[in-house]
Amino acid sequence: MTGGQLAFDSRDQPLVRRRVAVIGAGSWGTALAGLVARNADVVVWALEAEIVVSINERHVNDVFHPGVPLPECVTPTDDVATAAAGAEVIVLGTPTQFTRGVLRQLVASVARQTPALVPGGPDHDPGRGLPPWVVPL
Repeated sequence: MTGGQLAFDSRDQPLVRRRVAVIGAGSWGTALAGLVARNADVVVWALEAEIVVSINERHVNDVFHPGVPLPECVTPTDDVATAAAGAEVIVLGTPTQFTRGVLRQLVASVARQTPALVPGGPDHDPGRGLPPWVVPL
């Protein structure tokens, strides 16, 4: 299913497509965006302008996954606030050493009820000062 199409549940009721932000368009973030796009519309934030252009024009991340197509419901942006705006869930796909800095950028843009999922690691310990809406995986 691509963005704009309706899916139906077992009672023939239309399902609403979710909106998910994937923060980071490196190898890990791009792979996450492609997987999440199976069930949601995805806005992926990329630091690098050439990745935004590549995904916009060809639906491929030519830097980290050349030749691997992304679904049309994956939309790139170079603005982290734009990526987070309206998202029901935020998934961080940034390298560990950049997670805290990216979270600081997100703080002003994220609704308090929007969970941010952060793949685990010792730097993601919620006892180390991460915002309460961050959910370590």
